[in-house]
Amino acid sequence: MVIGSEVHISGHTVEAGLVKTAPVRLERNVTVGVGSVVEIGVIAGPECQIGALSFVPKHTTLAGRAVYVGSPVRRL
Repeated sequence: MVIGSEVHISGHTVEAGLVKTAPVRLERNVTVGVGSVVEIGVIAGPECQIGALSFVPKHTTLAGRAVYVGSPVRRL
């Protein structure tokens, strides 16, 4: 697994005054690019690549062996 500098992997969020939590699961050999934000409840499959400065919205599932970029992320 490679996690670039300045990456934020969220453990919680606050919505309408309520704290919400959900695990983030990064499977084997996932790469998260510099400056990316990964919100709660995200699952990134094995060998998934998240490009630099990308935003992964809460409760998103990313396929393994795929590349995602953008804000919000989209598959290349």
